[in-house]
Amino acid sequence: AFHDCVSLKNASAIPGTVINLNGTFEGCINLRKAPIIPESVEHMYETFRNCKSLTGTVVINGNLLTSGRCFMGTEQPIYLSGACSEWQKELLAESANYNNIIY
Repeated sequence: AFHDCVSLKNASAIPGTVINLNGTFEGCINLRKAPIIPESVEHMYETFRNCKSLTGTVVINGNLLTSGRCFMGTEQPIYLSGACSEWQKELLAESANYNNIIY
């Protein structure tokens, strides 16, 4: 939806019916604040890949089935919170390549 949108700084709210966020914000290099990820979301493959400015708390409430490379290429400190399980948060943290994800 917003792939490579360099002018996007803050993401809009994600509706509670969305299931798939694969690649949604990939390459949005100026995105600083992520939306709250609702319970309905199951897929977050490469969702925030290469979002170099993304920082702060990312609330993930979904029960994720896919999340590979979700935070790859992010560089700023990112704190994961929300209702997703601890092992899902661990997998999300492992998707980053700069050890910048804290949960």
